[in-house]
Amino acid sequence: MSVFNAYEVFEIAEQIERNGFMFYSHAAQFSFSPKAKELLSRLARMESEHEKLFKTLKEKFSLKGDDEFPDSENQAISYIRAIAGGKVFGSMENVSKKLRADVSYNEIIDTALDFEKNSIVYFTALKTLLSDKSQKNKIDALIEQELSHISMLLEEKKNSK
Repeated sequence: MSVFNAYEVFEIAEQIERNGFMFYSHAAQFSFSPKAKELLSRLARMESEHEKLFKTLKEKFSLKGDDEFPDSENQAISYIRAIAGGKVFGSMENVSKKLRADVSYNEIIDTALDFEKNSIVYFTALKTLLSDKSQKNKIDALIEQELSHISMLLEEKKNSK
């Protein structure tokens, strides 16, 4: 059975949201329509709020590893370790590569959709490790918000054709 430090798990979630904020903030600086810029800016603000939530949750745990998540089948831990390598929103370097000068708005939306879906998978894996009902409820609420991001992005993609 593997164990994973709770502090580390929430640190990764916090970084995912921080990277999402950076992605949307940088994407909003491109010369798209005012409506597109507003959507990207709003998503950036939402990611920033999510980052704050994970920071609050993380602060309840110790960096020393006193609080560990058991994972008898190693499934959630394996996924969390893979994600720790930067698959969701990636590093700032990866964000910059995705936001090259000639990037189209639809490419940004497609990239954002992939990121949001991967975030949901991560948060779902995280939720399976939690035993505290209030923490699970917070993660559920966050997953709902991420699903709303996907809905917004899909609607925007449909309308931008």
